[in-house]
Amino acid sequence: MMSRILIIGLLFSICFSPALVAQKIVIEDRIFDLFENPEKIKWLKHFRGRMNDLNDIGITLAYDGTNCKGIFSYLRSKEAFRLVGVLKNEVLHLQEVDQNGALSGYIKAELSDQSIKGTWSNYNYTVGNTLELEQIPEAVQLPSYCGDNKWIRKYQGFLKKEGLELILQKDNDQELKGIAFFQRDQESFLLKGSLTDQGFVVRLSDVNEKLRGSIRGKIVDDQIVESSYESPVGLQSPLQFTLKENLNVACVEYADYMVSYDLTFPKTKYASFNSWIEKETGRWIKDCQAHAKKIKKRHTSNLAPLRASLRAYGWCNVDMISDRLISGQLTFMNTWSQAEEGKSINYDLEKAKEIKLKDIFKKEFDQKKVIQNYINKAINKHKRYRDYEFRKWLAAEDFPYFTLRTEGISFATDFNMLYGQQQVVIPYLQLKKYLKPNSPIAHLIP
Repeated sequence: MMSRILIIGLLFSICFSPALVAQKIVIEDRIFDLFENPEKIKWLKHFRGRMNDLNDIGITLAYDGTNCKGIFSYLRSKEAFRLVGVLKNEVLHLQEVDQNGALSGYIKAELSDQSIKGTWSNYNYTVGNTLELEQIPEAVQLPSYCGDNKWIRKYQGFLKKEGLELILQKDNDQELKGIAFFQRDQESFLLKGSLTDQGFVVRLSDVNEKLRGSIRGKIVDDQIVESSYESPVGLQSPLQFTLKENLNVACVEYADYMVSYDLTFPKTKYASFNSWIEKETGRWIKDCQAHAKKIKKRHTSNLAPLRASLRAYGWCNVDMISDRLISGQLTFMNTWSQAEEGKSINYDLEKAKEIKLKDIFKKEFDQKKVIQNYINKAINKHKRYRDYEFRKWLAAEDFPYFTLRTEGISFATDFNMLYGQQQVVIPYLQLKKYLKPNSPIAHLIP
């Protein structure tokens, strides 16, 4: 009891806000109540962080030398759980217990002086998330903005005097993705890799899924430094880059006992585009909320099998950024429907309007026929060419999504669980005869 009085007294001495003091006492009182002998508590610590670098969470833990107990909560929904477990060799082994007293999940994580890093799993290990939190001086009450450590940047550079344009995106955790355009070859390559404290490395693949080299370097004050390109056979060449565009990433996230959804998308300096994309993504968010509400009506109480059972994710890939255009694709997926949903992003920043196929092509343009003719000529270059079922599937696809690139238009399929999303990039010169005279992409034609 004496230690409890001392801890509360210390809180009053270091905090100036009575409201904050009251909040901390409530939280810490709940932690003390978890222990039979709270006077034996050796330490009490507060942490804040995210699951999968998106859903904001807070954890308060106490340790009595044998048991480690605490409270875990989602900061946006205020859904809270008890944590009960042990600390062995600086590794936390915690059980998550819901408000009904049922086991609903597990946490296994390394505990350092300043952080918690590990994983969260539901009660039967069918759902798992990364977990990363930092220690803070007091219990966290409010969520942060989940887009604050994400970005989309455009760099221009040179490889042996050849022009090179790089769009690099930092998404969840330390993942990198993007697209690289080589001016001499008039060809774009998809990028995928990771960013660490030591630097970054991204692999380049063409539309035929063949490796076309890698780029590595460091990012210092948003600039790429000490970078190089490595060819598929291991030859290295130095690179030089200059930052040209730096876009923010908008982020929407929510999580409670049963439901979680998160969505990221680009935010520009153009209010018209920001308003347009918010409307497009807002429809998906409302659909997620409506579906969750419908399922929750069927289940008036939380049960362990329902823990994290409804999950939805949305993200964006940007293919081109200029003073006149931004293009890419939004992708949405969830656990309650079979297929992913997509939305092409092709937006005229000057005229403040979305660019649609009917704005680009003449009425007589037969998209399916042109794409199929192009595929028939190029399919033998694909990595999966020998797979008959792949060729058969590809021939039947409609390629409903299109994005504008520097060298041509990329047409893409829906996502397939076996073959992923496939695309073909048809150069503007081969499409020129089908374009309207006043096409909004006329300035891109060589």
